[in-house]
Amino acid sequence: MPFVKGIDVSVYDPVVNWAKVREQGYRFVFVRSSYGVDNKMTIKDTMFDSHWAGSKAAGLVRGAYHYLKAKEDGKTQAVEVLKIVKPEATDLPIALDLEEY
Repeated sequence: MPFVKGIDVSVYDPVVNWAKVREQGYRFVFVRSSYGVDNKMTIKDTMFDSHWAGSKAAGLVRGAYHYLKAKEDGKTQAVEVLKIVKPEATDLPIALDLEEY
């Protein structure tokens, strides 16, 4: 069965050669937009804007993800993520990274 290759990136990937990513056969990317909350505001990933623009310029289908901190208010996190991510019609839906309980 054929499949489509993708990656995820965040502040832990400060330099991404988007042309090379595309050249290597990757077709989509999920970019970390944010994580948790601090003082009732979600903490924005410092590389989000750069990765969001770079992936689009390379022709990748892109989606944003939020690293949900389960011990922090979920509604606040959701509301704040929607202030950071402004998806376009061709973008993937916003996803959650659920690793903590």
